[in-house]
Amino acid sequence: MYTYLFRNDSVRTTPVEIRAALTEMYNQIMLYGNTIVLSYNQVTDSRAFLSGIYSDDSYEAIMNLIRHGKIKMNRYFSAKTPSEYMQNAIAQYLNQDNPGSFQFSGLPIETKESQLEENKMRLTDVADALRCSDPWLLMKKSKQYAAKGDEREAKRYRMFEHYVQMILLFSMKEDAYIAEKNPEEMERTNRSLLDFLLLLLKSFETEDCKFTVLSARNRLEACKLIRDYINQNQRTPKILCGRSNWYHHLRNLWDGVADENKVNCREAIAFAEAMIDICYNFTIEESISIVLDHDIEAELLVAMHKELEIYWQDIVSGAHIPFCDEETYVEAMEQSFLDAIEQTDVFRDFRKADIVISDNIHQKKPQKKQIKESQYEVLEGEHSENMRRQQRRWIGGILKGIFRNIGIAFFYIVVFVLINKMMGLAQSLFEDMFQRFAQLSIEIVSIIVFGIVNSVIAGCTHVPDILDSIERIACSIRDLHYILQAKRAAKKSEG
Repeated sequence: MYTYLFRNDSVRTTPVEIRAALTEMYNQIMLYGNTIVLSYNQVTDSRAFLSGIYSDDSYEAIMNLIRHGKIKMNRYFSAKTPSEYMQNAIAQYLNQDNPGSFQFSGLPIETKESQLEENKMRLTDVADALRCSDPWLLMKKSKQYAAKGDEREAKRYRMFEHYVQMILLFSMKEDAYIAEKNPEEMERTNRSLLDFLLLLLKSFETEDCKFTVLSARNRLEACKLIRDYINQNQRTPKILCGRSNWYHHLRNLWDGVADENKVNCREAIAFAEAMIDICYNFTIEESISIVLDHDIEAELLVAMHKELEIYWQDIVSGAHIPFCDEETYVEAMEQSFLDAIEQTDVFRDFRKADIVISDNIHQKKPQKKQIKESQYEVLEGEHSENMRRQQRRWIGGILKGIFRNIGIAFFYIVVFVLINKMMGLAQSLFEDMFQRFAQLSIEIVSIIVFGIVNSVIAGCTHVPDILDSIERIACSIRDLHYILQAKRAAKKSEG
């Protein structure tokens, strides 16, 4: 099953949101067996997804998940590859009259005005590496900064190098993309951000609206703010389909409110922004060909209300910072990845996912026909059953991996014993006066020969060497413990 995650949205910028998004990504892959589908915006500018790429604990694991097809992209209509998409964005930043107004929220650069010239130089380096398909240009600069003692800038360029490697992998991998919608699908499901907004407004402006996570007065005030902007731009509907246009409109409304009235207006403006974000994500989700059409309006509204309620609770708790609240938002954005992202166990968990999927990838049988599914089409009971089925599948795969690696380790032990026996025969040919020297020499040679044989076997057969086998056994046991814990937690929550 393919799934598009709202938590990977580029506006989710706080450490709390990033950890929640990474945890959900890991659970979707490991517990449910799903494939994550990312939009161009998420691949190039999502702090949640990119923090996993920047972390040394999870970089190689996530790159391998992309190679194995567990993380894919939805093709963006106006750009052929994410490399082209990113080069165009950087060119826009460098060429516009006021570069500071364009923010790359997913790159490790500060947004302060004092950093403008440095950012232009850094982004030029990133663009050069993308254009030449040569991320080592960035690694070279990282080493130069490290030699000068500037560890902060050296780390920044290592993160740039990871970023470019990931962009190039998506750009050059043949099966990295989800197939585009065919013309018939596009004609039937081509709703814009404005279409979803109008649907949500219609449900909120009725007297029997059951959405109660905030007061009816603030909900209706938020609807009025959105409705007024729609009426102002009826002749230019394209403006109403761009999220950034809505953001700047709401920011202007916020700036125009007198300081003594900001407390009263904050909820209405922030809720309007939340409505924009949720509708934007539904628009992106519906553009993905493997997601079922939201044909039944009542079911779609239930899903939209549910996502909006979760999102609003994040705003209320402070986990999410609205764009309209400029002072707080800018302060949060000025914390770059070099400072704001904390290393957590979530990053290391992706290494477990990589090992388990790598060990079991050969057991996966190709499907004759990919079934279109949406995360909203699965009922709660079916979702629990899917999770249990996937847990059983992973447990079986992990046990097979444990026995397989035990077998490999046993094979190497047999090889080692045979080599020792052969060396023992050679040792008996030496004279007694050289016996001690010969014994020590034979033991050293035995270790060297075993290491060579080990490497030759691993290189020719792609079988992991004995140290890797032992490490994988330990990782598999930890993964089995994790899956069984999740299984017990699921049973407890259902009971």
